[in-house]
Amino acid sequence: MKGHMENGKFHPHTEYKKGIRKSRDQFAKLQGIKLKDKKTCSICRDPFTPSHQSAETRNVCKKCIKVLSPDERKARVITGSKLKDVNLSEHNWGFETSGGKISKLRLGNWSDAGWHWDGDEDDIIGYLVRVNRSKIDEEFIEGMEGLGITFNKLKPLLLSKVKSGSWLYEISGDNTRWHFHQDIDEGAMVNEELEGAEESGHYTENDLEKIGEELWNISYSYDFEEFEKDYGDGLKDEVRDMIKDSNNYKEFFEKMDDEDFTYQINENYVLGAEEKVREAVFEAVEKLKKEGKISVTKKEELEMKAERTEGQIYQGKQARLKR
Repeated sequence: MKGHMENGKFHPHTEYKKGIRKSRDQFAKLQGIKLKDKKTCSICRDPFTPSHQSAETRNVCKKCIKVLSPDERKARVITGSKLKDVNLSEHNWGFETSGGKISKLRLGNWSDAGWHWDGDEDDIIGYLVRVNRSKIDEEFIEGMEGLGITFNKLKPLLLSKVKSGSWLYEISGDNTRWHFHQDIDEGAMVNEELEGAEESGHYTENDLEKIGEELWNISYSYDFEEFEKDYGDGLKDEVRDMIKDSNNYKEFFEKMDDEDFTYQINENYVLGAEEKVREAVFEAVEKLKKEGKISVTKKEELEMKAERTEGQIYQGKQARLKR
């Protein structure tokens, strides 16, 4: 390897083949140079050059600034600069900024609440969801607005974080639903499916016992990832509109608490859970049929498929979580 000695150390010479040029990023990594992030519009996230930037605020492109409402445009202009540095550290919550960005978000405490959560700028929407569902919402609003960190100051950041969906877990039920599964009895749903199959007369009592045993080997729990795939995009659109239409924390919290909005989330969850249970029962039946452990005629199979479809429609309309 070619090189030279300097200050008692060997320095290798890097040979580059003709016709091969290292990219700017690769070269920067080799040299230890920190590249500046490419500038993008904070709404549409498209990259732009200075000529494409709005004259009113430098973090929004000319196309997007035209469609903003007067209130939101005003908020954008106000927040064209970075957030001022603050350190709000209360007993049950905290909000810190450093260098114009949110550096720490905190909820709960180990001493009396018995739980603790930390987050950063990427968790800001989920943080507000949890604040709204806590007993410190009014204290939070008073503290934030008292230091000038108004909702309109945060609005551009909130809009930029909608797309990631990192907040969907909190707004769709949080740990109560997705971790502890405390608001629905999926086992009871399985029993209802088996009772319906028994009433149809397609299975003997022995068949139903086999189906029930087979279900022990099949997951029928509707999890967050499935909910996010089924309903995440619709929720993003709704929350994006909520943020745009709100001018303060109270208005945003009220929109999240809207009865129709919360009911739709719960209804979608129940629909997804019901379908997951039906699919699990159907999977168990198909497996047992292939193994020859239960038998169903072609006519009965067609009748079951028809009943399954009718059952989806009926249960989708009737079985709901309480408002």
